[in-house]
Amino acid sequence: MGLVLMAGSGLGMALAADQDGTKHVKAVPSPKELVPDIGPPAVVNDWQRPYPQYQPVGKGDIEEAPDAKPGTPNPRSIHTLGGRTPISFVFDLSPKDPLEKVIEREGQQRTTIKTQQQQLLEERYDLSPRFVEGVTMTRGKPIPKGPTARLPKDLTFEQLAKMPPEEIKAKDFFPYLPLPHPLHSTGGMVFPSMMTGIHPERERFDVLHDVPDHFLPEFPPPLFLTSRPDLGDVSQGQEITNENFYTLFDGILSPVQFDGVRLLVEKIPQQQFNATDDRKTISPSRGVACFDCHVNGHTNGAIHLNPDNRPQFSRFRIETPSLRGVNIQNVFGSKRALSSVEDFSEFENRSAYFDHDLATAEKKGRRDMTRTEVMKMAQFQKLVDFPPAPKLDLFGRLDSQKASEEELRGE
Repeated sequence: MGLVLMAGSGLGMALAADQDGTKHVKAVPSPKELVPDIGPPAVVNDWQRPYPQYQPVGKGDIEEAPDAKPGTPNPRSIHTLGGRTPISFVFDLSPKDPLEKVIEREGQQRTTIKTQQQQLLEERYDLSPRFVEGVTMTRGKPIPKGPTARLPKDLTFEQLAKMPPEEIKAKDFFPYLPLPHPLHSTGGMVFPSMMTGIHPERERFDVLHDVPDHFLPEFPPPLFLTSRPDLGDVSQGQEITNENFYTLFDGILSPVQFDGVRLLVEKIPQQQFNATDDRKTISPSRGVACFDCHVNGHTNGAIHLNPDNRPQFSRFRIETPSLRGVNIQNVFGSKRALSSVEDFSEFENRSAYFDHDLATAEKKGRRDMTRTEVMKMAQFQKLVDFPPAPKLDLFGRLDSQKASEEELRGE
């Protein structure tokens, strides 16, 4: 049957013909009668329920987060801020002020921000250098002794341990509240002074690292490989960078693992460290390498904000985790969303480097690793081993002949 549209008033007219030539005229629905291909969403009006952990803004412990622009000093009690801000995109693609003006404005308040953060740390923690006797890191740096939290007057940790969670919350006794980033409105990578002292290009003009050195890991830390325990510290006491990785690993690693190290020390543009007019370093930067934070496969205590929360003040501070022993871990990330070392490697530079922002990543030169490159990076990371421990046997269990009774109970 063939169709021919004919003009009509209000209705389109279709002229149809059967195979024997008999003609029929049929009405075609007008546009008003057509069903749209997208209908309105279904709505349940009484959707609010007293679900566990559900806290409407202003009716519980959560207050509305202010719409603060990057560079705004921290408000008090950031851990209570939530709700939603007008948009998810924190950073402007084109800064409203020239870089010189931003450097002047945010550089002037850096000391004030440092003082404010130091006051918060001293209110919450005992920062005095107290160490565990007879226990050190691999190179001899003392291990800090806890607990560090300051409790209310006349309250002991033994008393706190006997309290039910409801009482601790009601009396505001919880000793380790979330610690904010020193400049939470901007966030981003901040390196400790032991790093910036050697690498001044890692220092930001707007914020400084806040944790005292005696709480930080050794720098640079040693590197041990599961494949070559006979070599001991394969870093030979050096920080592994693009300048020395070839000399250190030639003849030790396979070509695939070798190329993985090359990628781990490659500088990649990042939100605060890049060559554009939207950066937090005075001079243009090539970016940061994986091993700038995960120094020698371990950590230097550099901090950041988790990328996968909004609003900005609901993001939480994270410290660089060690890569030691990642070969025995199954999932990664605060939301347990990364299911392999390969996922972790790919995700970090694709999105975490840029606060889960798409537009600024494109502007600043995001480096999209191929799956082959990600595989090579993971191949090496899975070789990063824990330091030798004299009281552990070959299976990682305590040797009952060497461990104390307390240590065996702890295991």
